[in-house]
Amino acid sequence: MISFKISNFDELQFNDNLITLEIHNKQLYRNIIESFKAYVASTELKENIIFFENSKSVNWAKKIVICNPESIEYEMKNIQKKLITIISEELYSDIEFLSKLEVNYSTLIEQIEGKIIEHDIDLVINSDFTPDKFLKFVNLNIKLPDSGILSQLYQYVDVVTELNLYEVVVFTNIKLFLDSNELLELFKYIIYKKLNCILLENISNDIIDYETKLVIESDFNDYTENPSTT
Repeated sequence: MISFKISNFDELQFNDNLITLEIHNKQLYRNIIESFKAYVASTELKENIIFFENSKSVNWAKKIVICNPESIEYEMKNIQKKLITIISEELYSDIEFLSKLEVNYSTLIEQIEGKIIEHDIDLVINSDFTPDKFLKFVNLNIKLPDSGILSQLYQYVDVVTELNLYEVVVFTNIKLFLDSNELLELFKYIIYKKLNCILLENISNDIIDYETKLVIESDFNDYTENPSTT
């Protein structure tokens, strides 16, 4: 069982639901966002954040990612770097691929060297062509859907879960970009994909199915809401 706690506020548990922190104090909201970023970067936190797995505290700095829906293309580029690393590692262990890569690259180098001889210029060719360089050469990219932010978020969830990149995704102000019906469908899909998600919001919104909400008021009083209790 996975849970987390921020400063002196209630501990929250992932249990087939998404967790929303609705923070009305703007300074606290900024502090919590910066603290999640600091947690991921393993630097000093403004607000203490602790994750628990089976009641034991764990360091999940490398298992958490923060995603701003407004910059989803940038977020995808960061994931793309991880994708290239993963596929490169798989190709490095593929002897047949490495052999073909070496033979074909050597043939191309010989043809290029033949052209270079025709020109009286000192040129250098890098003969070290590794799988990661090959993937960059073929311009391996994750193509984002053109049909809007909801489809892009679906794909983001797919990529994160398919590659098993993170245990927790922290979305910031996602409710500004989706209506209640879109949020409900996205929440269902996130639960289906078994992805733990935290939503950081600073505007009051109605609670939605599959969501557990910790409301932190401007005076720092806090209370928990569930769909069945509202």
